[in-house]
Amino acid sequence: GKADLVREYAREKGYAFKEITCSLLQEGDLAMPYLSRKTDGDTEVAYSINNIITDLCKESVGKEFGILFLDEFNRASSQCQSELMNIVLQREILGFRLADNIRVILAMNPSSDMDGFADTDYSVSFSDAAMLGRVCSIVMQPNVSDWIDYGSVVSGCRSRVHSSVLGFLGTNPKFFTSKEVQGKVNASPRGWSRLSAV
Repeated sequence: GKADLVREYAREKGYAFKEITCSLLQEGDLAMPYLSRKTDGDTEVAYSINNIITDLCKESVGKEFGILFLDEFNRASSQCQSELMNIVLQREILGFRLADNIRVILAMNPSSDMDGFADTDYSVSFSDAAMLGRVCSIVMQPNVSDWIDYGSVVSGCRSRVHSSVLGFLGTNPKFFTSKEVQGKVNASPRGWSRLSAV
């Protein structure tokens, strides 16, 4: 849902769009050091910036905006979150500055310390109040009728979600989501999308 929403918005507006799945990052994935030879023959440490970031800056030239979408931000390690916060707050990483027209959007999974999510069991790195105070938070709740409308949109030669899944949920909306139960597979919009793909 969250990534699809931002991706679709960028496509509709004609914005450049790149996504980083933060939970897959390891320390150093955003900028890799290497030895560079100077003109006088000496060497110095330089950094190769992740090409997702540099490509977005290139693709944003001449566009109103580009969007860097940092998905699963709070599932990244604390070291990676620190590196990512340089991009969010300072708009740079090791001297490489984001273009002025780049907007950064974070998506986070709910943690058990958030209002309304006390019974959830997401594996997240808890963010402190100082970090959370620097972002605008929007809590999204899945809604079966909105999701069916989304899934019914024809893209290419078929709808985004298979008609069998849409039909089942249309007549059985109570199965759209289930209460989080540790150790059990829970119904979710993502699960229904994956069933549709199968």
